[in-house]
Amino acid sequence: MLRMGFALRREGFGAVYQRLGHGGGPGAASASSVDVQIARAAFMRAENFYVRRRAPNDCLARSLSLYAYLRGLGLPVVHRIGARRFPAFRCHAWVEYDSTPILERLADVSDYTVIASM
Repeated sequence: MLRMGFALRREGFGAVYQRLGHGGGPGAASASSVDVQIARAAFMRAENFYVRRRAPNDCLARSLSLYAYLRGLGLPVVHRIGARRFPAFRCHAWVEYDSTPILERLADVSDYTVIASM
């Protein structure tokens, strides 16, 4: 997450998003939900060592870090950025495996319209 924060500040969102979107390939075809859950738990443990000033409003850096980590492990995950207009305009970013959010509840992201995906 530290590296992702630096990259976003140094390169900007567009460059980081494009770089991540072009790397990694499709992921492992034999990945299972157990693999994803083990990797998720490891990410959450490591995340405890990184203090964020903007938490919990750091969904972009957090989700890009998770996406890069899971893709690096060869897991076929998808990064999503969504927006909603009601009850208030908001944007949110998250990672999915098999159409299921990894660090979010499905109910928390279901009212967002996906505007970017990789």
